[in-house]
Amino acid sequence: MDFGLSGPEQAFADEVRAFLRAHPPDTFPEDGTDAGYGSGAHSRPFTRALGERGWLSMGWPRSEFRKLFDEAVAKAPLFYHHYYAMTIKLTPAWGGNYEQLEKFAQQSIRRADMSEGASLYARLYWMIDSQLPLNFDLFRDSRVSWPTLQRAFDELRTQRPKSKWILHAYASFACRARDRTTYLRLRAQMGNDKFEDVWHPAHTQDVCDRRYPPVKT
Repeated sequence: MDFGLSGPEQAFADEVRAFLRAHPPDTFPEDGTDAGYGSGAHSRPFTRALGERGWLSMGWPRSEFRKLFDEAVAKAPLFYHHYYAMTIKLTPAWGGNYEQLEKFAQQSIRRADMSEGASLYARLYWMIDSQLPLNFDLFRDSRVSWPTLQRAFDELRTQRPKSKWILHAYASFACRARDRTTYLRLRAQMGNDKFEDVWHPAHTQDVCDRRYPPVKT
């Protein structure tokens, strides 16, 4: 068996070595220390330099990215980060659109349905929502389905019934979806707890309480 590199592979290896000689990694400023995964400190300037050469996976053609995603999910179907990466790849920032993203999210539900149910749908839109500009309205500008997202959060809460973080996230999305009934139902369970970090900066808990005043008992 021949383990040697093919012609194109050897050429790419030589290109990488030349790049590293011209741009030694230890000359780039670091943005922090190792986060505990053994990958070393992160450097945004170094990452940017890789991106300029098209060496970051998010810059790969979507067909190749999807092929890699399908292979990864076949081996680890419930490793969420596979789905997160594919979701980001389908946003307009990377040449996709929200119709494609919604189709993928719906497909992901069916793929993970045996153990995760619809909850993966909530995880995907919750993640992507945190990546978008503050002036982006998820329920106006994307193709997210509130009934599906609602069912997904219900299942997520069944899986993690004691999570106040999920409870507050669900209430935040209900407020933004203009679902007064669901918001007030969840708000009654929240009591006086505050988890501001989980709320959208433009739709804080106080903003939503003014929109839908909690029922006093």
